[in-house]
Amino acid sequence: MITKISSIITLLFLVTLEYVQAQDFVYPTIIKEGLKVKEFIPYGWKIRDSVSGDLNNDRTNDIAVILQCEDTVTILNPDEYDPDTIHIQPRILLILFLDKRTHKFQFVEQNNTFILRNDDPTLLDDPYQSITITKGVLSVEFQLSYGIGSWNITHSSYSFRYQNNDFVLVSAYKNMFNRATHNYENYSFDFLQKQWKLTKGNDDTDQLPETETLHLDVNELKTLKTLKAPYTWELVKDVFL
Repeated sequence: MITKISSIITLLFLVTLEYVQAQDFVYPTIIKEGLKVKEFIPYGWKIRDSVSGDLNNDRTNDIAVILQCEDTVTILNPDEYDPDTIHIQPRILLILFLDKRTHKFQFVEQNNTFILRNDDPTLLDDPYQSITITKGVLSVEFQLSYGIGSWNITHSSYSFRYQNNDFVLVSAYKNMFNRATHNYENYSFDFLQKQWKLTKGNDDTDQLPETETLHLDVNELKTLKTLKAPYTWELVKDVFL
């Protein structure tokens, strides 16, 4: 009897400990100014990827950095239908502007949710693909390719421009290819022109793909802060960006 009670107490202790640990993780606070990029990297974090280019049109090269936690941490699953704990390596998108007067980098933005993590065992590859800066536009690309549960390969890109002291989503595309049927659907969104294009086709036929251009009913432009995470915005019916 004592052994049984002891086992129950131990189990409750371990469950409670896991729950407490799941609550303990806090994203780091980034310093506001520094001479070198490495000064902005918190202890226990590393650079997963980075890119340089002029983001605020002052003819100096700014920096966008993907940081990844070196340790695996346990958090509560935010999915209300699966309230278990999950093990992740958190990622941060960090944006720094170079001040051409002081030659110091200035902290501009920290986003803790937009960069997809590589913690889904059903995915064949890391969903994060790349980050680029072209003509002042910051673009982040992702790809979802599942080993089980779906034949679709989804490739998406989100492009942000710095305006009015915020990173505004100005365009995006989403390409879906079915490995079984070889059908594809390509979505292209222009938020400034308020229009989107849908192209459908099949790689195995000689038929030309069908393309239609439609009005995009968006009253307010999304930003890095308000978009939160990829594939969470139902932009049009059944199309999540």
